Amino acid sequence: MIENITAFIPITMVVIMVILIIGIVWLLKKKTKN
Repeated sequence: MIENITAFIPITMVVIMVILIIGIVWLLKKKTKN
């Protein structure tokens, strides 16, 4: 169980980073359009 959790944490961190990057890029594009 512990091994599965330690392997799952980096994946969730990568997913969160990708979502944040996409959100920032989307906001920047929205600002440039306006």
